[in-house]
Amino acid sequence: MEGTRFANTWFDDVYKRLPLPKASVTPEVKTVNGQVQVTFTTDKPAFFVHPEFGGEGRFSDASFTLMPCSPVTVDYLGEATADELARDLTVYHLANSF
Repeated sequence: MEGTRFANTWFDDVYKRLPLPKASVTPEVKTVNGQVQVTFTTDKPAFFVHPEFGGEGRFSDASFTLMPCSPVTVDYLGEATADELARDLTVYHLANSF
């Protein structure tokens, strides 16, 4: 599909046995042309980054790999404002799951 980006991350062992760095993932919530967006940055590689909002709505990408040199921006698809989303946004990733 034109304009669509696909990405996969491959691991050569069971996740729990890999030396995954404890990344610090930082979300920045803003409104751009009427669309609420979240831009994620990190200090170390973060795998299976998953944004979660306590209210209604969803994100244009629900799981992605985040690298220090490549911020990722996703759209929030719902009725909350940028301020509401920022207050109740939780970000999970693989290294913080075990």
